[in-house]
Amino acid sequence: MIRNKRGEEDVVLWEYLKIVLAVIVILGLVYLGAQLYGLFKGKSDLAKAGVHIDNIVSKIEGLSEGKNIVYALYSPNGYALSAWPYNQMIPNQCKSKNWANCVCLCKRRDGILGPVQNSPENVLKLCNEEGICKQVKSSVLVGGSFSQQYPLEVNKLLKDGTGINISLKDGRYYVIPEEVKK
Repeated sequence: MIRNKRGEEDVVLWEYLKIVLAVIVILGLVYLGAQLYGLFKGKSDLAKAGVHIDNIVSKIEGLSEGKNIVYALYSPNGYALSAWPYNQMIPNQCKSKNWANCVCLCKRRDGILGPVQNSPENVLKLCNEEGICKQVKSSVLVGGSFSQQYPLEVNKLLKDGTGINISLKDGRYYVIPEEVKK
């Protein structure tokens, strides 16, 4: 026990130490709570991409001939949707699982890409570096019509206020940008 000069307990010092200790414990709990919140709330971009690719494949697989559906693809930023095979190339994720057709959300290095960066080789490289792919039962054409294909960038969809229109025509799936009705 701490005693003052007269031999009495120094209550003020003990109360001060209790308050300081309580503040330290409270700050520690607040920090721990913030860390746990960030852990559960802040899914990684790849996890977000996984959720979206699952939803997109579900929409694709659920379509019947001549029907279409619009899907709002607003995250993760910095990713682009692509379909494979693309000029007879296919990402390693799909190739290793012997998938004939797959769709992928792949991480981009910069913002909106131009025609040179959208070459099949560059898109394949990006998908092999960081992306998530899912098998589809039939051929999918992303971004264009007929034989022209290009990746759809999430940043650009968000900037333009568009989602993706998924349709099935003559046994082939098409995914093109389309305005999302609110």
